[in-house]
Amino acid sequence: MAVLSLEGDFTIYQAAELKPLLLQVLQESRNDGKPLELDMSAVTECDGAGMQLLLALAKSASEFGVAVYLRGLQQTLLDMLELYGVSNRFVVTGAGNE
Repeated sequence: MAVLSLEGDFTIYQAAELKPLLLQVLQESRNDGKPLELDMSAVTECDGAGMQLLLALAKSASEFGVAVYLRGLQQTLLDMLELYGVSNRFVVTGAGNE
């Protein structure tokens, strides 16, 4: 499993720099035939742009046949996934505050 640890803010201000990195890691996972795990336990903030980036990643992963695991989500991000009805697009493991 390819693991990418994210830290700090996952917002509009970081989206442009994170998108190519996420796509690169997703492509590597596809080439290796392994799932992708995002360790988000150190993410302190996520806004609509961060959520869009996660959803774009989920869409590309689905097209590539790669499972995406989200580990260590803070409760606020878990709530956002539920609120938008998209929690089923990811495998969520562990909570960041555990």
